[in-house]
Amino acid sequence: MKTNEITAIPELLAMLDIENSIITLDAMGCQKEIAKLIVKQKADYILALKGHHSGLQGELEAWWHKCQREGFTADNFDEHTTIDSGHG
Repeated sequence: MKTNEITAIPELLAMLDIENSIITLDAMGCQKEIAKLIVKQKADYILALKGHHSGLQGELEAWWHKCQREGFTADNFDEHTTIDSGHG
């Protein structure tokens, strides 16, 4: 049976206990139904957004600039950096 990430991700998530976890996915996994499944299982998510989603990217940039004008900055949060050199 042939499969791809979009169909395999929900199947994998259904098998895992992800409650209180943060799920990270690349742009291929940036699907409404996948996000809904993660929330339904009481987890949070970080999904990648590629530049070719110009409408969504524009909305996100506008939201970010509005937050900055209103005094919200990334300084309000802890920061964690991970460097993955396995993929170039």
